[in-house]
Amino acid sequence: LFGKSILETQIDIFKKYNIDKICVITGYQKEKINQALKKRIVGIEIMTKIYDEDNVFAKILKAKIPYEKVLENKYALAFNDINPQAPIHILVIPKNPYTDLYNFTQNANLDEIKCFWELVNNVISKKVIEDNGFRIITNSGKDGNQDVPHFHVHILGGKNLGRMIN
Repeated sequence: LFGKSILETQIDIFKKYNIDKICVITGYQKEKINQALKKRIVGIEIMTKIYDEDNVFAKILKAKIPYEKVLENKYALAFNDINPQAPIHILVIPKNPYTDLYNFTQNANLDEIKCFWELVNNVISKKVIEDNGFRIITNSGKDGNQDVPHFHVHILGGKNLGRMIN
């Protein structure tokens, strides 16, 4: 997972085949492919400069530290929070290195995004909190008080969680 990102693999494919071949294969215009390629390269550069390979979630994904798995799929992992703030407190993380929600939505492919949110729904169903309710939280950056620089959502439930912000 942490060898080459999906985006880096896409760049390798673009380098392997020239733009004219990609136009024939995909039916896209050369200008649009060049724009997409530039955006993806910038995304990779930004992501690799910021992502900390030694963050706690990266260590979990590399099986360097233990965790209590709840569910897993091809692109995401759900596990119990070690410091629960509610009777049910589960974290869901993508398996690829995304720093926050914005980075994830800008750089993940559609399958990753779909699988991530499917896993969130599966956790909600498994914990039987869809009827009484739950809260999903994601923090981003300094002002959002993000503690771990790896995109994740908290699923909290099992009791009335009170107001969102006091």
